[in-house]
Amino acid sequence: MSCSSNKDPIENTESLMPNEIKISQKIDNNTILRSALIRYPNSPNKDSYPVLMYFHGNGGNAINSLNQLQGLNSLVDDEEFIAIYLDGYLNSWNLGYEKSKANDVEFVIKVIEKIKELKIFDTSKIFAIGSSNGAGMVNKLGKETSFFNGIAPIISQQTDLISKIVPKKPLSVFQINGDSDQLIPIQGGVSKVQHIFLSAKESALNWAINFSCNLEPVETNSKWGEYNVQSFKYGNCNSNVKISYTIVENAKHQSLFGKDYNLYKTIWGFFNAN
Repeated sequence: MSCSSNKDPIENTESLMPNEIKISQKIDNNTILRSALIRYPNSPNKDSYPVLMYFHGNGGNAINSLNQLQGLNSLVDDEEFIAIYLDGYLNSWNLGYEKSKANDVEFVIKVIEKIKELKIFDTSKIFAIGSSNGAGMVNKLGKETSFFNGIAPIISQQTDLISKIVPKKPLSVFQINGDSDQLIPIQGGVSKVQHIFLSAKESALNWAINFSCNLEPVETNSKWGEYNVQSFKYGNCNSNVKISYTIVENAKHQSLFGKDYNLYKTIWGFFNAN
């Protein structure tokens, strides 16, 4: 991917490495142009990279995620993957009770169809991370599509509706919950965002049952930055996937566990190992 001018490599090879993908979609009888922003390594040296899609929480957007998630972008610059930050319509993802009535699964499928046309994206290795409302979206995608090798729902678990969907293929799941979360109840039930949730344990167990895992999880204790965590991992699953859920002690509805702790490195390590 060298170039003969002094222009930035990404800019100079725009046809091969677009910085943004635009998708036209019909929502509530209106044609809406939606976008996904792409973050490449600063100095790409490989022919192709795995793809990691990031789904923001309710009220967020792609550009803020791109600018703020330096822990994720540092892994991009280490050439671990290419990150794609997707924009939710009306700043949210439609799980059934949101203001947005967009078909977000269709939107994601269209984005993936676009990147399949470009050699630099290794679409045999697609992963997704979502936070809060975005975590609900990655759970939904994990159940309703067959593109993903692994998903990481952060500070949310499956809703009751999503839990009833039979996944199309096995995939690894790395679920994270705070035990003091007052928005998404870790023990399940009706939430402040209207959805009915499974408990954190039931959500992980639902994935494990679907993939015929050993239903006796291995428990480990460790520390993430300033927080103690308990992790539970289900193994011996179909296609050698792994299902893990982690409870962060004294954590609220948050994804930061100390300024020096890179959660995304931990998640990527799980994806790589499984």
